[in-house]
Amino acid sequence: RSKAGSLVFTSSGGVFSEDGGSVVDESSPTSADSSPRSAVLLRAEQLIRSAGGVVLRLAGLYDLHRGAHQYWWNQGIVRGNPEYKINLVHYEDAAKAVVAALELENPSPAGDLFLIGDGMPLSRKEIVEATSSNADFIDRPKPQLDSSLPSKRNSNIGKRYDVSRARKFLQWAPTYSSFASFMQSCR
Repeated sequence: RSKAGSLVFTSSGGVFSEDGGSVVDESSPTSADSSPRSAVLLRAEQLIRSAGGVVLRLAGLYDLHRGAHQYWWNQGIVRGNPEYKINLVHYEDAAKAVVAALELENPSPAGDLFLIGDGMPLSRKEIVEATSSNADFIDRPKPQLDSSLPSKRNSNIGKRYDVSRARKFLQWAPTYSSFASFMQSCR
């Protein structure tokens, strides 16, 4: 019998309806209306799981030169609530989660779902501070935080991912414990 985990789809935690700062896990409510692509992602998730595959809902991806921080530095501005929490995961850690899902022993025949992130959400303001301390950014002007400008997710304060299920069942843990620690390690 082939492993059900031989089909892995990477989705997004943006499908969750929660935006008031609470903790979300794999069983938390989703909304097809939470972003323009949510309906498409949720339908794809359903198809993958019905085929016995594994869905990984990823936090915001980053490395040193890709991610929200780089976009903000290029734009010179951070739109929205500076205290809005963003869940993150390094590209390498996301790739390791995919490999772990592919190697999953005794997967559910009905498919499975895991939430993937480092478990240490940071506010927009904290991301800017962590980035500005890195040698590649230290001499560049910090982007301006402007809560008066709308962002894709301007309401409330975000959410916090509970990634304990992925850690337990996939036996996965991120190499980079947080965005801030990654930025410090790249000095």
